[in-house]
Amino acid sequence: MGETKLLVAGIDPGTTTGYALLDLDGNVVALNSSKNLGLNGLLEEVLKEGKAISVGTDKAKAPSLVSLFSAKTGARVFYPKEDLKVEEKRELTKNFDAKIGHENDALAASLFAFNRIKGIIGRVESYARENGKQAIKNRIIDLVITKELSIREAADIIEDKGKEETKIIKDAVDKEGLNQRDFIKLYHIIKRQERELFLLRRQNHNLKNYTRNLESKYSLMQKKDIDYVNKKIQKNISFKNKSINFLESRLYEKDNEIKKLNDMIFALEKLIASAREHIILKKLDNLGSEEFYKKMNALNILQGDTLLVKNPNIISHDVMQLIKDKIEIIITKEPASSKIRQEHGITFLDSNCLSIIDHGNFAAVPRAEIEKALRSETLLKAVIESYKQKRKEEITSLSP
Repeated sequence: MGETKLLVAGIDPGTTTGYALLDLDGNVVALNSSKNLGLNGLLEEVLKEGKAISVGTDKAKAPSLVSLFSAKTGARVFYPKEDLKVEEKRELTKNFDAKIGHENDALAASLFAFNRIKGIIGRVESYARENGKQAIKNRIIDLVITKELSIREAADIIEDKGKEETKIIKDAVDKEGLNQRDFIKLYHIIKRQERELFLLRRQNHNLKNYTRNLESKYSLMQKKDIDYVNKKIQKNISFKNKSINFLESRLYEKDNEIKKLNDMIFALEKLIASAREHIILKKLDNLGSEEFYKKMNALNILQGDTLLVKNPNIISHDVMQLIKDKIEIIITKEPASSKIRQEHGITFLDSNCLSIIDHGNFAAVPRAEIEKALRSETLLKAVIESYKQKRKEEITSLSP
């Protein structure tokens, strides 16, 4: 059975949807448009030809159909900083025959995406030729573009199937699961630690050989020479022994670091396994600007995320403006003031009534507990509003 062809897609959504598919040489594989072509129909058409690893759009803000297509296929989205102008699209498609407007726009989008990745494709092809990896070239291209790995890391993940840490990272990449970036960062650290460990062991081995050679030469010396060189050799041996002890201590430390990292990977893997029953919480000490900007890149806060905040009463107006349209629920370890609850359209829940599992920068809480807490919060708000309305009516009736 042949290898699946890798494709670069371009989509122009609308009442009439246009789509274009290119191969990795930039040749047109498919170019078409159709009325009322939804996501499922589009996926069916693309899967007939192969697997899309990137998708382009001519809009500065990716249309929802393009985003959904990316989510379903894993294709990486490429879009311009500003909407492509007619002249720019004409220049992109000048060597192709696309008469219909939607098809021409889709072709321009696919060529825009292809131009963004053709340098990567070229580097992978050179690496594959030079290292005898032609058989896995397309799989490397797939991982480098869709998962944003380095070429060497992609090759390691494909080939190093026997190593536990590589298997975990490969599973995370294949599942497109929770916190893939965390796994990939851990993978980088483990590989670096393994290289350092290898160099330390080699240096330690060389030092031991050097010491044995010195001791051997010492034993062969004539008695008359021993007194002359004894102090110098003993000093060298002592120094080398200290170096060996130091390196062995470093080896022990590195082994412990690798064990801790593997334990962290195992914990995160368990978290992924229970992702359907849990909601993942991204942790902040407070809602102040210093704390938020320090952790912004690591947490990558997205639409619909839920936060776990230690002290919600330390707050920045700028931070709340940034997250107000993304975050609907904040779980707090300390109660939020009534002023903060009233000013911001976000639901604050007390962590004391929830079973929270801590995982470094992240935490998890059973989805059922969140839903129960939300129902209680909604009921409480309704009771308070009813009481306020009743008091207002009583005061009005007593007024002259």
